[in-house]
Order: sequence, then C-alpha cells, then structure tokens
Amino acid sequence: MRNLHRICIRGRFSPYAQGNGPSILGELDDFRHLYAHNFAGEVDAAYSGKRRHVLVSGTTVQLSCGVQFNGQRLQLDLPQLRFYSGAVQNILERFA
Repeated sequence: MRNLHRICIRGRFSPYAQGNGPSILGELDDFRHLYAHNFAGEVDAAYSGKRRHVLVSGTTVQLSCGVQFNGQRLQLDLPQLRFYSGAVQNILERFA
C-alpha cells in the first residue's frame, strides 16, 4: 500500500517550504479536494467524509490568505489566488 501522506501536496512539498508554507500547502491540498468534488466550493458528503488538513465541515477557520472558511463554503477572489500563487512560486523556486 502506498504512503498516502506522501502523495498529498503538503506531504510532498513541505520539506521545501519555509515559515507558514506547510500550512499553506495543507490549505491548497484541501482546496484541490473541495473543488474536485464540487466546483462551487461547497462542502458535500463526498468531501466531508474524509480527513482534511485544514477545512473541516461545520468548522470555521481563518486561512493564511485572510479569508475565512465558514465550515460549508469557500469563496476565493483574485487577491487570495495571487497570495497562493506567490506562495507556490516561492516553494517551486527552491527546486531551481
């Protein structure tokens, strides 16, 4: 059986992240799963049925980008997407 921790974004790239990079990677991994299950960014049964890094159904959490996940829906706008894009760029630059 494969080590599932190593195939998630956070598990694979945390060694290259600094500061709050591992937390950001956990958020991105949760976003990936959330939008894969429901394009609207709303938690559904398929999403909430599995363990997540940051986003938990019914639990409000403040994200690194400053937006609050209300436990049911995630709404990201251009400034938040730029924030995450910059964080990923910083991590990927460590590969060069």
